[in-house]
Amino acid sequence: MFKRDGRLGAFCIVLSAVLFGIMPLFTRIVYRYGGNACTAVFGRFLIGSAVALLVIAASPKLSPRISAPQMRRIMVL
Repeated sequence: MFKRDGRLGAFCIVLSAVLFGIMPLFTRIVYRYGGNACTAVFGRFLIGSAVALLVIAASPKLSPRISAPQMRRIMVL
């Protein structure tokens, strides 16, 4: 659908920019209801992790498994 001419990449870039731009709005809402910076960051990473899980689940070619050398490299990083 989008993959052949690069429109999927452009769409993802635009979506990322929009989400990055509205992030302060969500942070203001968290602060208004008594949250703090840790609560805002936790929510941001929770939503990001859920989206990543959905992308991995929806794509049959992606696998969340990693090999032992990849794990060592991640630990170094």
